[in-house]
Amino acid sequence: MPCKRGLIVIALLIVSIAIFSPVAAAEPANVYTITATANVNGSISPAGTISVVTGGSQTLAITPDPGYRILSVIVDGANRGAVNTYTLSNVQANHTIAAYFEAVTYTITATTEADGAISPPGVNTVHSGSSMNFKIAPNAGYHVTDVLVDGVSKGAVISYTFTNIKTSHTIRATFAENESFIIEASAGANGSISPSGRGSMLGGTNWKFIISPAAGYRVADAAIDGESKGALTSYTFYNIQEAHTISASFTPDVYTIRASVINWDDSFPLNGHITVSGSAPPETVSPGASITYVITPNAGYKVYSVLVDGVQKGGIASYTFSNIRSNHTIEAYVRPITSP
Repeated sequence: MPCKRGLIVIALLIVSIAIFSPVAAAEPANVYTITATANVNGSISPAGTISVVTGGSQTLAITPDPGYRILSVIVDGANRGAVNTYTLSNVQANHTIAAYFEAVTYTITATTEADGAISPPGVNTVHSGSSMNFKIAPNAGYHVTDVLVDGVSKGAVISYTFTNIKTSHTIRATFAENESFIIEASAGANGSISPSGRGSMLGGTNWKFIISPAAGYRVADAAIDGESKGALTSYTFYNIQEAHTISASFTPDVYTIRASVINWDDSFPLNGHITVSGSAPPETVSPGASITYVITPNAGYKVYSVLVDGVQKGGIASYTFSNIRSNHTIEAYVRPITSP
């Protein structure tokens, strides 16, 4: 039995040591932080401050917004390229990770041959998914023959729009001359027209003619395609689409003022007269002159109406034409003083 008692004593001693001896506490694991940020036009996930225990790992996903792409991912100051995921493994320190983005762009190269323009011209940078419109304008006298988009004909269009752009493009416009038309210009005696003679102009263009009277003469008329246009000193054919003629005629550089007295009942003899400075009115008047016409009714008559170039001026006794630049008329109507 002594053996058994010894074993019991030993067991009790072991239990006592276990109860009353202090137990060593487990050391806490170290925790590190990963600071994850994303610039505008994209995101990183997870983002912000992320806690990772010693030896742990963390994977981050980088996602650009539509129309943008990853430019670079910077980990602890080092550029890791345009990656869309990055894993920090066996973390033993704090880390930073920052994602940067850039717009996805393409180019549209716009060119033309001579004799026209495209707008906007040259190499144009556009964002992915955007649209861009081009205007094609031929020079005067020319027309669009074709517009090639990425080498494919789109016909003789004057505008073209690229929509939802997802790649680079080219656009090129070509032009050709319009049909030509003949214009014949001539001038009568005592003046000239410039240019003169027979000439041709491309359709859609303008052509101006200058009409010049000789000294002592003025333009009497300019006829366009046989139709009188009056005493013009210049004329322009705009947007020519057919053949034309222009001819000029001239007259001595004087004007006439036709003066007359008319009885109220259209009877004769006339009961009044018109004078200029006490004499009969002159047959012709120089340009720029000013002349006063005096209306004198006979005894027992009065002036009741005066028409100047057909416009009523009332029962006036005189009228002055100033700075004369055209022909005129003056008509004086008289009637007996006793008449109603």
